[in-house]
Amino acid sequence: GLCTGPLESRPEDLTIVVADDDGGGIFALLEQGDPRFATDFDRVFGTPHGADLAALCAGFGAEFADVDLPGLESLLADRAPAGLRVVRVATSRAGLRNLHAALRAD
Repeated sequence: GLCTGPLESRPEDLTIVVADDDGGGIFALLEQGDPRFATDFDRVFGTPHGADLAALCAGFGAEFADVDLPGLESLLADRAPAGLRVVRVATSRAGLRNLHAALRAD
């Protein structure tokens, strides 16, 4: 999504928020994320990528910010046009399955 063709205009105000769990979090919500399969989950589905998101953004000329949740709220509250920026919020897969179960129960 950061790469635009040479004849395409770049967004004037687009913030992409990345909930970065270092890969595999979405799979934790599926059957293979069941605790019964925990011993093999990381090896097969966890797929930690260790990607340097800041360097990736720099390569595409996008602003990058690394924030925590309170910082995210503050950053998004600022309505000034930001051009193209990516905001990384570090997350964890631990507890993700239980969180989604609780949200579905409400």
